[in-house]
Amino acid sequence: MRFHCIALAVAALSTAVGANAQPAPAAPGVGEAAFSVFLKGTQIGREQVSVSKTDAGWIITSTGRTGSPVDFSITRFEIKYSSDWHPLEMTLEARLRNAPVTLRTSFTLTTAINEITQNNTTVSKEDQVSARTVVLPNNVFGSYEALAVRLSTAAANDEIPVYVIPQVEIKVKVRSVAGQTLTGPGGSMACSSCARMRRASPSARKPRAIQRTST
Repeated sequence: MRFHCIALAVAALSTAVGANAQPAPAAPGVGEAAFSVFLKGTQIGREQVSVSKTDAGWIITSTGRTGSPVDFSITRFEIKYSSDWHPLEMTLEARLRNAPVTLRTSFTLTTAINEITQNNTTVSKEDQVSARTVVLPNNVFGSYEALAVRLSTAAANDEIPVYVIPQVEIKVKVRSVAGQTLTGPGGSMACSSCARMRRASPSARKPRAIQRTST
């Protein structure tokens, strides 16, 4: 069983990272941000994302909707990471083409334990994952906040484990880090240190542009 595939699964993707990268994981800015989702230059969705810090670690939450041709609504998304960015647990309550979908996952050091409910049927699935894997559910763009943290300290040829939940873990390889001007639907921005990465996707489709706006 799988969700509708995420766009952003393109061969090469440029992502902004911090200018003064350090070996330890960076601490993201806490607070809220709005993600606007574009397809071929047309906005088709919006996601409201929150990042918070607790004594136990980090919490990323979001709600939102991506319209046609995806037709995916997030009622509730929440993922908890430890202070060193190992995933602890995740909950996703959503609707895919108006059909409810629920995914609940707990993590040990090397295992993801999933319970997936769709079409009134619940199935369990376990996957082997790497320590500190980045968890990216399909069509939940707020989850990329965790990937941004890992990229903030990335160097060329680094590989980052990414769990495309609940399908498979893949590797994201950083091809290069360099200054660049990024242009998107919201305009241009200067990036003094950008990582260009390549990922192997289990099911790549059309790319979308994601514009992040702090609120």
